[in-house]
Amino acid sequence: MPTMQFPYPRKSSNPAAYTPSTSRASTYHRRRNLKTLLPYLLGGTAVIALLIWLFGSSSTAPARAPPGTPEVVIVTTLDPKMSESHKNDIKENRRYYAQRHGYATFFPNTTDYDLMANVPQSWSTVPALRHAMTLYPHTPWLFYLTSTALIMNTKENLWDKVLEPRKLESLMITDKPVVPPDSVIKTFAHLKGERVDFVLTQDREGLAGGSMLVRSGSWAKYFLDAWFDPLYRK
Repeated sequence: MPTMQFPYPRKSSNPAAYTPSTSRASTYHRRRNLKTLLPYLLGGTAVIALLIWLFGSSSTAPARAPPGTPEVVIVTTLDPKMSESHKNDIKENRRYYAQRHGYATFFPNTTDYDLMANVPQSWSTVPALRHAMTLYPHTPWLFYLTSTALIMNTKENLWDKVLEPRKLESLMITDKPVVPPDSVIKTFAHLKGERVDFVLTQDREGLAGGSMLVRSGSWAKYFLDAWFDPLYRK
């Protein structure tokens, strides 16, 4: 009689003793090792998440400015010893220009801040700008103008005159020695207008500190705080 063929092997009447397979044993060891390492993995993940939260928060997008936020705050420090008529003229000059273009004004006294002994009152410029930044946290630009200057052309706004990135790029002095005529350190040659945070002009005597623009933000806070540090002033 011909032998029948089955589609699966027949069981032996004398089966071999059971031995665990190598793959099953390795799976067991992997699971055991994973359970041992799991607390360390979770702890490491928590540390990384904490570092990202601490050091990555500064790169988040700024909060949207509330309606009616001025684009610029004009800051002028006033000496209390000045005559009231002169102070009123200065304030009126700034206010007229600010109202015309939707800006704000801030007029602190030079004596409002602790300047230390024998420090010129001109140093009040720095804390006054920092103060204005606190009062107007959503305003992007601070414009300091000394009390010895007047705004003569009130028709031109600061954006079209200076702050528009392409306009600013056309005005910047690029690839020139910081200390003329042959300083090794030079101004940036390819700086984009969008990345400028501090605008300072010059006159025949050098840098003109009586008129400057500072973009409000983290860099400005550091810059003004470091500039006003007692060790630096001394």
